[in-house]
Amino acid sequence: LPPGQLAYKDLNGRVGAHVEIITRNGTVRRGTLLAYSAYLSTMKLDPDQGGFVLTVPGDSVEAVHAIASESIAAGSPAVAAPTP
Repeated sequence: LPPGQLAYKDLNGRVGAHVEIITRNGTVRRGTLLAYSAYLSTMKLDPDQGGFVLTVPGDSVEAVHAIASESIAAGSPAVAAPTP
């Protein structure tokens, strides 16, 4: 995996962490991880992403990034999304 990128299964144990999930269809979702399973993850999106709770099927996840705390305050992700 590229630096800063996590495997989907690495979300296990990161409930409460701020993450960015990129889906196979190219959507980027950023927020706080509320729940994880091998099949689904639930996150509360950041306010600039709508602020609602969203469930993402595990098999639709292309990439996952952990977002550093200082980036949350600055309002930008710590890692850039990969260029298609």
